[in-house]
Amino acid sequence: MLAVALVACSGLLIRSFSAMQRVDPGFRAEGLTTFGLYLPQTAFPQATDQGSFQQRLAERLSSVPGVESVTAMNGLPPRRRINANTMRFEGIKETEDGPPHNVDYWQFVYDDYFSTMEIPLVAGRLFTPADAGGRSSA
Repeated sequence: MLAVALVACSGLLIRSFSAMQRVDPGFRAEGLTTFGLYLPQTAFPQATDQGSFQQRLAERLSSVPGVESVTAMNGLPPRRRINANTMRFEGIKETEDGPPHNVDYWQFVYDDYFSTMEIPLVAGRLFTPADAGGRSSA
């Protein structure tokens, strides 16, 4: 009886994994190379130090023969941690028994992220260098 249950569960697991492989991730995965990078605060104490290093790294990687585009983001798809902040809204009182208002989920990306990942613009506008640091050119 246990053997039959294990075989059935294994079959369902294989079928689910196969179905996941066919899901469109929303970007072109062919030809992409990804890696994670951790910059220790002892070596890069300021956010500007980290940003400068990332920019130099992107420039050097762009010069490698065969590399068409380089971008950066925090969190590789599809496994991204959610960065959520609790918001306060004018006119809405907070209660101790109510949930926090987590409405601003964000990810850091370079301005060329969408073109590198070949993600089409559906509406609005793409990022520009003027958007860096919270500035907007809208």
